[in-house]
Amino acid sequence: MGNGSTSFDLWALLGGLGIFLFGMHFVEQALRELAGSSFKRFLRDHTKSPLQGIVSGTIATAMLQSSSVVTLMLLAFVGAGIMTLNNALGVVLGSNFGTTFTGWIVASLGFRVDIESFALPCIAVGSLGITFFLKRERELEISKFLVGFGFLFLGLSYMKGGIVELTTVFNLASYKNLHPYLFFPIGLGLTALIQSSSATMVIVLSALHAGVLSLPAAGAMVVGADLGTTITAILGSLGGSAPKKQVAYGHVSFNVISDLIALLLLFPLLGFFVDILHFEDPLFVLVLFHSTFNLLGIIIVAPFLGTLARFLQRMFPETQIHHARYISKVGTEIPEASLEALSNDVRRLLQKVLTFNLRTLGIRDSLFKFAEEARASTGYSNPYIEQYEEIKELEGELVNYSLALHGEKLAEEEANRIVQLTLCVRSAVLSAKALKDIHHNLRDFERSANDILLGLLDRIRGQTRELYLALDHICIAHSEHSQFEALLDVLQQNKRSYDKLLAQVHEQVARKRLSELETSTLLNVSFETYNATRSLISSLKDLLLTREQALDFNNLPEMK
Repeated sequence: MGNGSTSFDLWALLGGLGIFLFGMHFVEQALRELAGSSFKRFLRDHTKSPLQGIVSGTIATAMLQSSSVVTLMLLAFVGAGIMTLNNALGVVLGSNFGTTFTGWIVASLGFRVDIESFALPCIAVGSLGITFFLKRERELEISKFLVGFGFLFLGLSYMKGGIVELTTVFNLASYKNLHPYLFFPIGLGLTALIQSSSATMVIVLSALHAGVLSLPAAGAMVVGADLGTTITAILGSLGGSAPKKQVAYGHVSFNVISDLIALLLLFPLLGFFVDILHFEDPLFVLVLFHSTFNLLGIIIVAPFLGTLARFLQRMFPETQIHHARYISKVGTEIPEASLEALSNDVRRLLQKVLTFNLRTLGIRDSLFKFAEEARASTGYSNPYIEQYEEIKELEGELVNYSLALHGEKLAEEEANRIVQLTLCVRSAVLSAKALKDIHHNLRDFERSANDILLGLLDRIRGQTRELYLALDHICIAHSEHSQFEALLDVLQQNKRSYDKLLAQVHEQVARKRLSELETSTLLNVSFETYNATRSLISSLKDLLLTREQALDFNNLPEMK
């Protein structure tokens, strides 16, 4: 035995591992880009229950070949309020089962065909595609997938060769006599080190194929690899938001339970497959064992997902104070989820503005459904100025988030929607500011002994109340066409009410029933109230209507 031989075996194994991981990265990146928003929409639309989550998580992970990508989507969707933690944990269970498909692919192809006969052509064709399709996005990603797929199996070939030749250099017979459970921490540590349970699975399959590992030892290593994947989740949750920790430790909890089951049933399950079902191929038995204990874990844990979700929410409550409820829990890496979170928080801002405006005008009415949530959380309990400052601080959070989101790779439709939401925020805050500026005037009017002035103030309140009730109804409607027409009706009614009020003020001035100061102040209050309603209409226009409808609305004579 020479040093060169030993060195060659070691570098063949490590080099093969590196090539495999490089290929996995290319495959994952290409599939993520090729899937585009379709998988994100799939997860969003097919996770309405824990059972749907399990099925969707399995399909998404099996197709994307990456549980980390699916987990990233989960964190974004939970934070955006698109998905409950309960359903997200269902996706985690399915995602764990989806990762077992990698083992099936490798066991089916990697050890039964001439790897170089298709790995090298994939690399060749894919490399040419990357060279010639730099400006054609879809063809470029397909080329990257081919390169990644080729490297994945080329790396497997090197690992197989390295392990086989290693058996000729070292006498490994004594290692095969070790108790299988001793290989569990090896699988855990190796996966934690290389951050890929798929790579560990390939190493174990290669060692099992070369006769280096017994079937029970290989099974224990796979269980360790399954638990080792949770290290990534734990590290990723450090310093993260509460939803991020909840999902991460939900992942840990499931893996601990399923892996404990796997260790307890290691010998009975393997014996059942080999002795009862008479499966002779150890590679097939190993990947079947991997899939089976994950499936058993799902069956045992799924009925208790609600209990687990409540426990995790108590363990990791939201501690940092944010005025924004959703964007504070979602990064900007997944624009679909980010936009959903932004839209939800913009709606909350509008609810707060509507509540604030009603308070400013002294209108308290339980008929306002749209602002019900905001009224319940703030209402008249908070000091008035603090309520306005909260609106301003929420505005700042929303604008900063919008700017950060603009830095991501966005589709044109997504970029346009961000602009609309930003305009919505601006108009809503202008509405609140218009009424905040006349708050002291309204309080002065209430203390006035002039019945004419008090009557005009009641008219302002009555007209505004009717306009706001109409806006409240629009907010809970669903038809974009009817919303356009309804907003136009309120816009026109606001102008008619303002003109009618001005006529009444001038009539009272002509009768000398108002002093000059009262007249000046009343005209200012009338204008700011009219302006606040107009800004609120403009804000709702950008929240509720499509971009084309909003542009048409802006071109109306009443908006000039």
